[in-house]
Amino acid sequence: MEFAIGVYGRRPKKKVAENGDGGRMRDWLEWLRVVPWGIHDHLVYLKRTYPEIPPIYITENGVSDKNNCNLMPLQACHDTTRVRYHQDHLANVLKAIRKDKVNVRGYLVWSWCDNFEWTEGYTIRFGIIYIDFKNNLTRYPKDSTVWFAKFLKSKKKKSPFPPHSWIWFMSNKRQLEDNGENETQKWLKVAKA
Repeated sequence: MEFAIGVYGRRPKKKVAENGDGGRMRDWLEWLRVVPWGIHDHLVYLKRTYPEIPPIYITENGVSDKNNCNLMPLQACHDTTRVRYHQDHLANVLKAIRKDKVNVRGYLVWSWCDNFEWTEGYTIRFGIIYIDFKNNLTRYPKDSTVWFAKFLKSKKKKSPFPPHSWIWFMSNKRQLEDNGENETQKWLKVAKA
């Protein structure tokens, strides 16, 4: 048996001044508070509250950008905030694994490509792959794609995660198959450049 959670942010119990909670990055969604240490605290809370909890899989974790129609696709692919977001969140997941012995087995990014969000439509972008909604849904790897490809490649050499664990950067295999193309090789070529 496994246990899956989707983690996006943390809502403070009391109002905190802007950047008064450890340098919070901004997300374009009102409800999403970017607090990287929140994922660590949540994982530790789950372990302490439910000592017999099965292995944990983080099935959704991500940050959005506002869709800027004035940018060309290649300009919009420079998503340094998303790279920093995942670096910081993965560092906190690793801290929970190593320091607090939380049994985390997987981390899935939301989302592997820009998509339609229920409340925001196409006005925000969560993906690590840019989708050009105006031009035949052409896909462009963002900087976060390149970072993840390098990150995953480095984990083959020396993984800090427990044996039999995995880290994925796409929401699920079927989404990739449904698009009828295999972008993985393209991403790895970009990462080698």
